[in-house]
Amino acid sequence: MDVEAPQGLLRAFAQREDPRVNRTKRHSLPDILAIAICGVICGADGWVQIAKFGQCKLEWSRPSWNCPNGIPSH
Repeated sequence: MDVEAPQGLLRAFAQREDPRVNRTKRHSLPDILAIAICGVICGADGWVQIAKFGQCKLEWSRPSWNCPNGIPSH
């Protein structure tokens, strides 16, 4: 198993331009995208379930997801 794969995914997301207004950015775009993709792969069906997935996996994902302001809400 490639242990660098999650970091590679986050690096790829970090290269994308973030279209959001700077003053409203509480969460990084790579973290939001990674949580959403992982949540959907694990069976989340919508934003509420993606946010619940992120909350449940926060401690497990600390090495990969930064999330200094916690998991983004739905």
